[in-house]
Amino acid sequence: EKFAGPRSLVPLMEDIRAAAPERKADITFVRKEVYRRIAVSAGLSDPQGTAEGWFQAWACFRNAPAWFEDSIEVLQSISGDPSLSLGILTDGNADIEAIFGPLGLDIVFSLRGEDLGILKPDARLFDEALHRIAAASPGGVAGQRPVAPRSVVYVGDSYAKDVVGARRAGWP
Repeated sequence: EKFAGPRSLVPLMEDIRAAAPERKADITFVRKEVYRRIAVSAGLSDPQGTAEGWFQAWACFRNAPAWFEDSIEVLQSISGDPSLSLGILTDGNADIEAIFGPLGLDIVFSLRGEDLGILKPDARLFDEALHRIAAASPGGVAGQRPVAPRSVVYVGDSYAKDVVGARRAGWP
């Protein structure tokens, strides 16, 4: 009853991040700690073991997404076009290789919020993505001037994280 769905966990996640700010972008840590605290509140005898089991079950589900119709074909088309680059920007902890590897996509970069210790909508994640796109481009090198935000098409699933973050970074 106390945990009545995903939205009811947001305050708990915020509490965990506030208690361990150095790990705020470590979504695996945060998620396992949420599960552990739920197990404790439920009076389970092995909260840590239960949390680990719940996390593993969640990870199996998370790493086997249901694709929208035609989405794989669109990604493969982008990946196969030498004038375009395909990258992943996430503050989640999905197994990118498990999800995208079987599709045979040419993904030029994968960036997690955890890599920088920050979460979307922080504009620094989007800025770093521009640098990684530039570095992955033909003749590109790390530290090179980033590509222009207007030359990027970004697709996200959260207005608050994706649209707000992209706009903060100057992306159209």
